[in-house]
Amino acid sequence: GGLRELTRAVAKAFGRHQGDLELRSLVELPGGVARGLANHRGGLALPRLTRMTAEGAEGLSGFRGELRLDAVKTLDVRTAAALGRCQGGLSLPSVRDLSPQAAAALAAFRGRLDLSGLVDPSDEVLEALAGHQGTLVLGVRTLTQRGTDALAGHQGVVVLNNLFFPTDYQARILGDRSKFQGDGIAR
Repeated sequence: GGLRELTRAVAKAFGRHQGDLELRSLVELPGGVARGLANHRGGLALPRLTRMTAEGAEGLSGFRGELRLDAVKTLDVRTAAALGRCQGGLSLPSVRDLSPQAAAALAAFRGRLDLSGLVDPSDEVLEALAGHQGTLVLGVRTLTQRGTDALAGHQGVVVLNNLFFPTDYQARILGDRSKFQGDGIAR
């Protein structure tokens, strides 16, 4: 059950809603519908939306609030750039892989950026994400020295809940608990 599709008129009406809005059954987000939802004030959760098109992301690019896209698994550069223009919080916990270019585009986002599904990013991706300002949540399990150094340059808090066995170097660099948080960081 639930709304699997929205018309532009219904999306525009939802856009006037204030408070949290979860559209559990929505599986597609055309650009015109996304533009209507972008005016919504409050949290917006689209938990079953598995694919975010560039048009949908561009429609949402004016969104101000907590945007949860729990099932989106991949982002191309154009989509990442559009999502990077949203403001508030952006949760993409199912994204497992990003290109350095898509990571750089997402780094433009200001606020809490949740990429907790990103468990094995390349050093180039971490270097791109280091340009993000705000709280950055990553699911990384291991870090190279280059990746560690990249995250040390991040402007904001970095949450690394899956990094359970940091090297001595990582523990020294990441040990600043005012900047880095995570269950396994302190040795």
